[in-house]
Amino acid sequence: MAQEYMQNNPEIIDLREVLRKIWSKKKLITIVTIIVAILSCAWILPQPRYYSTEVTLAPEMENIAGGGGLADIAASFGFDLGEGGSSDAIYPTLYPDLMKSSEFIIDLFDVPVTTSDGTVQTDYYTYLTQHQQQSPMQHVRNFITNLRKKIIPDEQQPVFKSTQEGKRFNPFSLSRKESMVVEGVQDLIECDVDIKTSVITITVTDQDKLVCATMADSVRVRLQNYIINYRTQKARHNYDYYKALSEKAKAEYDIAVKEYSDYSDSHQNALLQAYISERDKLESEMELKYQAYSTLIAQVQAAEVKVREQTPVFTVLQCATIPQKPFKPKRMIFILGMMFLAIVCTSLYIAKEDIFSQLLDNKQS
Repeated sequence: MAQEYMQNNPEIIDLREVLRKIWSKKKLITIVTIIVAILSCAWILPQPRYYSTEVTLAPEMENIAGGGGLADIAASFGFDLGEGGSSDAIYPTLYPDLMKSSEFIIDLFDVPVTTSDGTVQTDYYTYLTQHQQQSPMQHVRNFITNLRKKIIPDEQQPVFKSTQEGKRFNPFSLSRKESMVVEGVQDLIECDVDIKTSVITITVTDQDKLVCATMADSVRVRLQNYIINYRTQKARHNYDYYKALSEKAKAEYDIAVKEYSDYSDSHQNALLQAYISERDKLESEMELKYQAYSTLIAQVQAAEVKVREQTPVFTVLQCATIPQKPFKPKRMIFILGMMFLAIVCTSLYIAKEDIFSQLLDNKQS
């Protein structure tokens, strides 16, 4: 009955016949699958394994008078109104761009790191440039690059003197090697900000699990310090300004006190009005200096309170922890996926004559 139906409907492909033909070639499929599995192992096993660590924190948000309700409604639908009533120019949505900047990444190069086995204790830049396991393709690229440099030497780039004293790296003028390291770190560090809750998630990937956790915590600390310094920049400037004025007023007050004391001691029995007037004058100047000094001290205290008020508070929701399992590559998944792909491709190759010839006949008819 089924055979008669197939004869009456030639456009239908007999799957049983196709499967029978594929099964007859099971030896070929097995050989191809084994070869693909061996090649997959040869490719994936030398690949360096990477660990990943996440840190989540919630920054303190400023209350915007008159717009908070609308901002909350917009945030519930996934929109950010930008907090138009705030004078803050760096919103949480800009933190990922901040962490991708060269200046922020270069600040991480001097972080001391130690590998999980304790064999390497150095700074992060040296660790990235001298203690990284490379993939086979990276070795091939390095060989080709070194060969090209021997044949066609690179042009000497002008070396600019660093404008930042006391720092190893100048963000204004990075060498080619330093630029490559910066680009590599940009791929290893990710920052994601939830628009609705403003929760910041920092993800760091590295070949060593201890270095991974160390750098995740270091990135968190440096991001917090950067935001704190930015938010309190104006208040700290005012504090330093009033502090300098108060120190100057204190010095002037001390001079006025000494002048008054010396004059009073040297003219204790003076009865002439000229001496008395001069003493009263020095006393008045001393009181004026004291009043100015007292006023500046009050302003210094107010500026210090302002700095404390504008210092944002961060709540760490998830701290950095040492990961126990590698994040990538997924070796077993890769090998099994390649084996499955080999079985499918080989099966299609075996049955291509039946399938495509049938489709071609139906198209011509």
